[in-house]
Amino acid sequence: MISGREVIWHTRLLAGDAQKTKFSDYEIYEAINTAVDMLCEGLRKYFSPELLRRCELTLSNGSCDLPEGFLYLSELSSNGRIEGDRLICGSRDESVVMVYGKHPGKIEKDEDNLDLAEGFSSPIASCAAYLLKGEVNAAAEKTTNAAYEKTADKRGPVPDPRMWTA
Repeated sequence: MISGREVIWHTRLLAGDAQKTKFSDYEIYEAINTAVDMLCEGLRKYFSPELLRRCELTLSNGSCDLPEGFLYLSELSSNGRIEGDRLICGSRDESVVMVYGKHPGKIEKDEDNLDLAEGFSSPIASCAAYLLKGEVNAAAEKTTNAAYEKTADKRGPVPDPRMWTA
């Protein structure tokens, strides 16, 4: 779990705004949230287990709402499909086990936390600082590299997905 207070302070430090004079709290929060979204894209791209969560869902008439923070489906214990914000399965099923990618959350105040390993705190703060400075390409490179490195740490060498495309 990453402390919101910690990542906000680290972002301000890296952006050269330790005195809180250059950027408003809102700008800092938005940059951090954008950095988290960019990191999530990278983690998904490299098939990282970092965002995966498992839950059992109880169905009513063969359907149910998706879990909060749902990003993508990884596994489902029954046949089913997603329509909007609902999971639709066969009417015979009473419950299903779902493995899905979950968004780690947003920072909207100092007390908020991100549901990610502490090792992602520094890359998120660095990316957010780049975004505040207007360096979007550097921010994208930072999150892509962090996603790749953190995935490789957990699964061994991960091939670059670009080699799979024609």
